Amino acid sequence: AQSQGPTYWTGPKPGYWDYLNIWDAEWFEDIFRFGFGGDSGYSSQLPFDADGYVAQNDWAFMPGFPFLARWLAFGAEWKFVAPTLTLAVGFGFALVVYRLASTSLDARGSIWAVALVGLLPPSLIFQAGYADTLGLLFLSLTLLLLVQRRYLWAILRTTALSLTRPGTFALALTAAAILYDRIRQRRFEGHSLTVSEGARI
Repeated sequence: AQSQGPTYWTGPKPGYWDYLNIWDAEWFEDIFRFGFGGDSGYSSQLPFDADGYVAQNDWAFMPGFPFLARWLAFGAEWKFVAPTLTLAVGFGFALVVYRLASTSLDARGSIWAVALVGLLPPSLIFQAGYADTLGLLFLSLTLLLLVQRRYLWAILRTTALSLTRPGTFALALTAAAILYDRIRQRRFEGHSLTVSEGARI
């Protein structure tokens, strides 16, 4: 931030909180502030540009994160609430990554998995006012439940994910792949697959 020049969102050398609320955070802030039905936020009429095409607007962004921030704000400003919420959710995500990794790694390997996720260059997102961290939390919870074969519980997490980030179609394909693999295991490796389990998948 200290080497950044002036941008559309901030002047040069923005402060910590301002820096964490640039780019798409602006759209989430609109939803946070205005909700549904006004001229801003989720407007009741889609805006059109001069050529008759739908213009950029808040409807491209899911409501889960900004509404959760709104419910937890207690009157505080978006620029403080959103990064704080994201950071807290990021710690929850780290715990779930550890649990997910521990299904196939020992404790040391699981800690390294968390460290690698936390040290990747895009991990700055775990502090920014974006929905990505909340989406990753729901995705990792869903994957953990799929690994544990708790398929119906995974539906709840997938529903929460669908209100936060796009990507649930990939989870539907994942469920189809799991069902295919379970049928293959039953046929060629003698594993059991009940009708009930197949229906839950």
